[in-house]
Amino acid sequence: MQLNRNEVIEINEINKLDELFFLGAYILFYIASFFKTSMFYLSPAFDSLFSASLGVALIILILKNCMDSFFIKELIIYCLLLFIFIISWKRSDSNTILLMFVFVISSKGVRPKIIAQAYLVMSSISLLIIMGAAHYGVIENLVYLRNGIVRQSFGIIYPTDFSSHVFYICCTYIFLRKDKYKIWDSILILVIGLMTFRATDARLNFICTVLLVVMRYIVKFDKHMLLKKVAWLAPIISSVSITWLTLRYDGSNIMTMFNKLLSGRMAIVNDIFKEYGISLLGQKIYQNGWGGASFYTSVKYTFIDSAYMRLVLMYGLIVTFVVLLCLVCMIKNISSELLLGILVVIFISGIAEQHILEIAYNPFLLMLYSYFYMKYNKKKSNNNFIAVI
Repeated sequence: MQLNRNEVIEINEINKLDELFFLGAYILFYIASFFKTSMFYLSPAFDSLFSASLGVALIILILKNCMDSFFIKELIIYCLLLFIFIISWKRSDSNTILLMFVFVISSKGVRPKIIAQAYLVMSSISLLIIMGAAHYGVIENLVYLRNGIVRQSFGIIYPTDFSSHVFYICCTYIFLRKDKYKIWDSILILVIGLMTFRATDARLNFICTVLLVVMRYIVKFDKHMLLKKVAWLAPIISSVSITWLTLRYDGSNIMTMFNKLLSGRMAIVNDIFKEYGISLLGQKIYQNGWGGASFYTSVKYTFIDSAYMRLVLMYGLIVTFVVLLCLVCMIKNISSELLLGILVVIFISGIAEQHILEIAYNPFLLMLYSYFYMKYNKKKSNNNFIAVI
């Protein structure tokens, strides 16, 4: 079916309205979520501001989705996923996956580049504001000591969280540079990564930053498009490997070696597994971290740092399977090798850090779904950029 000029104009206007609504909600909630990872969250008024930001953002997203049109198959899938994630939220007492799901499905009709640009601007400015506030004493700069090495947080609640913010900013910068990416960009990323490592001693994030630069060149010289054929394996291999290693941890020499490489995470999470076990649809797990207000306590560290182990232990086997299935289905339908390369590094980072499914850190799941939905609609309609039913 050929669209006439008026229909094309109407579709373009709907696309722009989609973007405006989504960006309004995303910017509002993202900034609140970002500052929640900083020492600003200790302010007495912060909880009220955060709740208000979330409430307004959700209202905007509801209005956006009400204006959109859906295939019946889409609605059935969305409702089923929403039902599963709500149950998991109630059982785990964590709404992280539910909120990410709501923002992901709301990113339909929004250009991935717009999401990346909004994220890069918001995250960079927010991080600079927080660093400045910590420098001038508005908020506290928590300083940790590990094996005689000083670790700075720069106003964020923990050194590795600060390093993760920098890592995702670097990911987004590389994505936006695309074909304009030069050797000087690699040098810039590596210098930023090294400076962050020197200040935070976040070793795994530094390794992933180096891998990110390497991956950019793999994408550039991948003439046979091999990455497109294997990228979908990244979340599966990453999740299965860390889950198997953690659950089978027994203190043997080989397991101890892996445990040391992961900064002791395997032993910590293995103890949590022995205490709580694994559920189908999630469970509340009491955890102690050393970030934020917990900096002043001497409780035993029992935080689940791995994104995949959080999925399995906190949200349950069903949610883990659903999330991995959704990721694989979307990745196998993506043609952008650059996005795939960045996602592979992000999935690898999830072995030892928990931020993949958090709005405050990772914009690439939104961009992944945006790309996926564009291709999905092109299959349904060869004449629209965004199908309007």
